[in-house]
Amino acid sequence: MKLTCLLLNFTLIVLTSGASAQKLADPVLLWPNGAPGATGSSDEDKPAVIPFVPEQSKRNGAAVLVVPGGGFTIRAVDHEGVLVAQWLKDRGITAFLLRYRLLPLYTRTDWIKDGQRAMQFIRAHADEYHLSPDRVGAVGFSAGATLIADMTLNVTSPKTDAADPLDRLASKPNFLILAYGSMRIPNNADSTSVASFPPTFMYGTAEDRSSNGGMQEMYSRLYRANVPVEAHFFRNGIHGTGFAKGDPVLGQWTNLLHNWLAVGGFLTNKPQVALSV
Repeated sequence: MKLTCLLLNFTLIVLTSGASAQKLADPVLLWPNGAPGATGSSDEDKPAVIPFVPEQSKRNGAAVLVVPGGGFTIRAVDHEGVLVAQWLKDRGITAFLLRYRLLPLYTRTDWIKDGQRAMQFIRAHADEYHLSPDRVGAVGFSAGATLIADMTLNVTSPKTDAADPLDRLASKPNFLILAYGSMRIPNNADSTSVASFPPTFMYGTAEDRSSNGGMQEMYSRLYRANVPVEAHFFRNGIHGTGFAKGDPVLGQWTNLLHNWLAVGGFLTNKPQVALSV
C-alpha cells in the first residue's frame, strides 16, 4: 500500500510567508528513465531534488543537499526541509531538497543510492547553478542525518568509464551537518573510511537521549580519527526541533552553523592561507 496520504507531494509544496504563498521549483528526477529497483511509477518511486537558488547578487558558489528526517517512513519536508533550504538560500547557498525513497517499499540500499545520486547530480550541474563542485555539502535531520552519514561511510568511487555521466562524479560530500541524528559506526568499520570523513558539524540536545548517545559515539570516533569535527549538545530540547525558530537558546545553533561554514572556507572561493605565529 502506498504511503502517499502521509507524504507531502513535492509538486504542491508552497512556502508561506505572511499572507503570500510562493510555489517552489518543480522537482528534478535523479533518474529520468526510472530509478534502479523502482517498484512502481508514483512520485514515491521517483527520487528527486527541488532546487532553491539564491539571487545572483547573493550566490557564493556553495551548495547543500537537504535531507529531512521521518524515520524512513515519512519525510518531515516542512520544518526539516523547506525552511532549511530557504535559510540556506537566503545566505547565498544553493540548496537541493531531497525526495528519497522510504519504507516499506524500499530499503537502506535504495535511499543511500538516492543520496549519492543527488550529490552527483549537483556536481554534474555545477556550471548551470554557478556552483563550486568542491564546496558541496549535505545537511540531515534525524533519519536524514543517518542517511548522509551512512552514504559518506559507504562512499562510491567515481567510474571514469561509466556510460552514465553522473556515475563519473564523486558522491562524497565536502562537509556534513548532522542534526540530532547520526549512525553508529560499526566497530569493524574500515579505519581509513572513518578518517576520510569530511569536516562535520553536529547539533543535538542532552534531553534527546534516543539520538544523543549515537551522536556522542560518532563524535568520539571522528575525533580519534582526526576528522575536523565540531559538536554542540544543548542541555534541553526534545527530538525534532528543526531550526528551533523562536527558541532563545536552541535557536542559536544556526548562528553557530553559519560561523562554522564561514570559518571552514565553504562560503567563499578564496583559498585559505595558514597564519604564521
